[in-house]
Amino acid sequence: MPPRRPVNFQEWVDAVIKYRCNKFSGTPAVIRALIKNGLAYTLGEAGCLSSVAVGAGTMSPWLCSEAQKALRCPVMANYGLSEVGGALTRASPVLPSTPGSVGRLAGEVQIRIVDTFGNDCEQGELLVKSPTVMKGYFNNPKATMEAVDEHGWLHTGDYARFCDKTEELFIIDRIKELIKYKGWSIAPAELEAVLESHDSVAEAAVVGIQAEEGFGEMPKAFVVLKNGLCLSDTTIDELHELIRTRCLDYKMLRGGIVQIQEMPKNASNKTLRRVLRNMT
Repeated sequence: MPPRRPVNFQEWVDAVIKYRCNKFSGTPAVIRALIKNGLAYTLGEAGCLSSVAVGAGTMSPWLCSEAQKALRCPVMANYGLSEVGGALTRASPVLPSTPGSVGRLAGEVQIRIVDTFGNDCEQGELLVKSPTVMKGYFNNPKATMEAVDEHGWLHTGDYARFCDKTEELFIIDRIKELIKYKGWSIAPAELEAVLESHDSVAEAAVVGIQAEEGFGEMPKAFVVLKNGLCLSDTTIDELHELIRTRCLDYKMLRGGIVQIQEMPKNASNKTLRRVLRNMT
């Protein structure tokens, strides 16, 4: 298989404008890259877009708001799974979604949000039931039993919450990415969104590192700064203060903040947190 050619965002944006494309879909990583290099504002100024659909990743409220401001059109996050045959939620420019949500449940989709003991709770693992849930993984009954329980609920592995008032679903992070500190669960995506709201930060990633014995892990941040800036003590203090004012005490960056020149990514432009863990 030939190597994948790196994405040339400038060529892509030029084509969107030239052919007056009015819609496109992408991942949060693509949206973040377009904002980072300024091309999202170029697309917005062209005025050809009517809506943008986003999936295959967590879209923070900050990123969603920034994208809508830059692209000058509704940016709609959706949520779906291969195990359910596609989309589980729907979003529409006619019925705007709250920034950070993945829209409202589609069709006959039912959900539960449960804690580690299987009890219903406000924030926990998302379970899904639908007529389109898979019969199982091919030739893998063990994996099937782990994914779909005896009552037909598919365990998604996603950490989520549901807003009864607006009937919107919010995907916070993957459960396997959660950092456990003193029994509390910390979603890296939440801290990353706060860090990226700082004017100097182009990209941020948070991973868990070993804390004191018995405390589990504590969050450590890796940041890429804009325009070749260096991470000064002043900026570090500002970032800690940002987290302190927007997050609960147990979510503080007790592992510190480190600057890196480039964020490790895979072919889909997703951050490779495992590479960052190996750097700690």
